[in-house]
Amino acid sequence: MPQPKFLSQINFTNIFSCRICHFIYVVSFISSLPYSRCDPEFLNLLQGEEAYLTYTYSCDIYDVFLQVGNRAPFYHSTDGGSLLLPPYQEHRFSIEIFNENNSCSLILTISNVQKDDAGLYTCFVYEDIEKSQDYMQISVHVDYPPGKASCALDGFYQTEGWVSLQCVAQVGSMSGKIDCYQNGDRMPSLTRPIETNTSLKQRVLIKNSNIVYCCSTTYRQPKQMCECSDTVIDPVYNSRILGPTDLCSTTSSQNSILVSRNPIMASNITGTTLYPITLKQTKHVHYSIVVIWVLVFVILFLIVVILAVIVIVYMYMTRRKKGFRNVPCDENLNPSEDHDETQI
Repeated sequence: MPQPKFLSQINFTNIFSCRICHFIYVVSFISSLPYSRCDPEFLNLLQGEEAYLTYTYSCDIYDVFLQVGNRAPFYHSTDGGSLLLPPYQEHRFSIEIFNENNSCSLILTISNVQKDDAGLYTCFVYEDIEKSQDYMQISVHVDYPPGKASCALDGFYQTEGWVSLQCVAQVGSMSGKIDCYQNGDRMPSLTRPIETNTSLKQRVLIKNSNIVYCCSTTYRQPKQMCECSDTVIDPVYNSRILGPTDLCSTTSSQNSILVSRNPIMASNITGTTLYPITLKQTKHVHYSIVVIWVLVFVILFLIVVILAVIVIVYMYMTRRKKGFRNVPCDENLNPSEDHDETQI
């Protein structure tokens, strides 16, 4: 049975009204969402530098707060500007707010940036107690060098006056290496720097008679000689020197030698098996190397003599064969005829 005309008009009106209400609801929902300024800004820093994070917003707001990642906010403008930070950050973070023509700027300053300061810093702006008006993000990335180097004699290479030193440091985000100095000279490396997910390792050749100063450094920010004092070792006693040490000050180095020495243990070097070395062991190894070289020389000499004898015998046999070939031989000569001619 067909519906009356007025009923179809009512159904059309209801559907149209529902569509309009749904559209208004979607628009109001989207408008209530916080506004994002596209992608976050990126700030790349080196450890130890100073960072400035600037956020701008309208001054006609209720509250502004800052947070890192998904952690709880560490700053609320309604709390009087106090910062809720862990001890290792609270003295390095500071906030300043500037107002110019009803345009406010919040500047977060981080002094002596450390690797733990990296993260996504978000500034939320609320126009009232419930509604978020805006948010801005700055992603902070911090490059950091390897940790301090820890070194010990390892016995990998030993010869008269020289010995190898194995050094290990915690790996950094920046490519690095380990340098060692003796008497103001940088010592040669036995191996290239080896970086894993956790450590940086390198073996260095040092003299076993002078104090050695070792440190980790980077190719991007190399340390100067006077800054290299992560580990100070006296190879004569196979001991680590503790206390104040300065490669560029002979007096302080001598004083530290007299004050404290600490024997180097293999457990002090993480991930590496190290063995103490004495000078007697070094001399013993040196004599063994000399004996090996003498044996090699004797063997080579015997080989040369044997080859010479073989060559002489070969030449002698060759000449004898040539001599036999030069003797005339007449197969048609009759011995009886030769005898008769002799008698006549």
